[in-house]
Amino acid sequence: MNDGFALYLNMEPEESFKNERLLEKVDDLLETVGIQYAGFRNWYVPKEIKNRDDTVFDACRLLRDTDWLQGIFSRVLIMNEIRQGGLDSIKTDHMTWPSNGKLQYYEEYFLESKELAHSILVNEDGRIRDGYTSYLIAEKYGKPHPDIYEVFTDQPVQKVVRGRHVHRKEGCWKVKNSGYYGWFYNLRHPVVPGDILRVPTKKGTEYMVVEQISYNTGKKYCAEHLYAEKHMKERIRLER
Repeated sequence: MNDGFALYLNMEPEESFKNERLLEKVDDLLETVGIQYAGFRNWYVPKEIKNRDDTVFDACRLLRDTDWLQGIFSRVLIMNEIRQGGLDSIKTDHMTWPSNGKLQYYEEYFLESKELAHSILVNEDGRIRDGYTSYLIAEKYGKPHPDIYEVFTDQPVQKVVRGRHVHRKEGCWKVKNSGYYGWFYNLRHPVVPGDILRVPTKKGTEYMVVEQISYNTGKKYCAEHLYAEKHMKERIRLER
């Protein structure tokens, strides 16, 4: 994960010379934190693979906070390369079989949605770090190429739930607005898209519907969010 990023800038198409000078300046700026131009399109990659997690984090913050890029910097899209090899390349001998209730919860979601609740994480040697239930379900139902990402053994990993705020209205959960937010999830109860969670915010306690489950890795990325407080043991159907 954090293999690089695509950089998006607000530039005038007709100002080709000015844009070239701007891109050279951006390249020089990113060099100061160990990021180099990948040589194609708008992709940038860390110079040292081993430090990629914190390097990409530092680069994203630098782009956001640099004064002369205000109004020019638009966004970055983090590149997480899918690991090749499929299920056969994953080592699971160190894993403990999940409880029947946990496995059933994820399996029921898969049968309803035809999708795994989240991806599978492995270390450099192909040993699972997270997503064992996804592995078991993919193996059972013949899904040979689920999304598998590689993370470093010496880096922390956090599960991230993303979605919108919801509130109860006339006995039902309703989406409050279009803003998407993220929280770390380390509660005992399994979690899948559609689940309702109680979460902390700057304005106090709120509720959110899980719409995506992903991961952060790296010491700096793993200090980004607050933690979900409680699983409400309720789920709503998400429009696809």
